[in-house]
Amino acid sequence: MLTRRSFLQSTAAGATLALHATTTAQQPATPVRVGVVGVGNRGTFLVQVLLALPGVEVNAICDIVPERAEKSVTAVEEKTGKRPAAYTNGDHDFENLCARDDLDAVITATPWDWHATVAVAAMRAGKYAGTEVPAATTIKDCWNLVRTSEATGMPCMMLENVCYFENVLAILRMVREGVFGDLLHCEAGYQHDTRYLHFTDDG
Repeated sequence: MLTRRSFLQSTAAGATLALHATTTAQQPATPVRVGVVGVGNRGTFLVQVLLALPGVEVNAICDIVPERAEKSVTAVEEKTGKRPAAYTNGDHDFENLCARDDLDAVITATPWDWHATVAVAAMRAGKYAGTEVPAATTIKDCWNLVRTSEATGMPCMMLENVCYFENVLAILRMVREGVFGDLLHCEAGYQHDTRYLHFTDDG
């Protein structure tokens, strides 16, 4: 049975280890080479995250809006001194990005309906796939992601973050430890007001 004391002790120890790992992280022997598809609001943020990570190279940027692509290309060049390739030639130019031989992973932050399509193309090209939420908008696309990953042996990860928040992980552990007894029914909500996005054109 998980007690309050043991819970606090275990989470404090975990937090200490995580902080130590973060502050002592060393650059990997070989860089992780990434391409990013979709650099609107969220994609631009992800590029900044990648640039802050040791041992990560952003070698290619794709967006159907050339100005957006150029903005991220310039950001990478200013940070690293290396100018990534830009792919801005229509809706399917991401396929050319995925075909590059100097990428290990492809991250997509396009509009939702394209997430699964880009991730599937990345896996078929032998790249790890990372996709913003949601990973898919139809059951068919969900199965396409699963079957493509199984067929190619390439992982695909949805870049969800809420499930890793400390309070969410705490509840999950409490459920697994039986703190609430046998759960017969559970409901949850994700209150995240994004109505403003319908009135902006920055992705």
